[in-house]
Amino acid sequence: MNDYSEARARYRRLFRLTFLPLVGCFIYALLLMTYNIDRVPIIGVVVGTLGALCFVTFAVNGIRLERFRCPPCSGYFLRGKRVSHPGGPGPCCRHCGLSLLD
Repeated sequence: MNDYSEARARYRRLFRLTFLPLVGCFIYALLLMTYNIDRVPIIGVVVGTLGALCFVTFAVNGIRLERFRCPPCSGYFLRGKRVSHPGGPGPCCRHCGLSLLD
């Protein structure tokens, strides 16, 4: 049986880096609701820049996650027809069924 621990670590890190900016987007929305941007315009610039940065980071890492290749079959991990996952819920390779988040 092959050891895919390095690929699992890369996939987990990329998965976390993809969805971590969503927390930043929620904080951005809270800051917009909390602060009166009309009184201090620099806050609007800073908060807007941080919000845009969170969105761009989420988009770039999402594309990288979508283009992640499965180690044994070299197919795109999240693209293609879904095969049944014998190990339970969670993302698995759409081609060979390998799960990297176990």
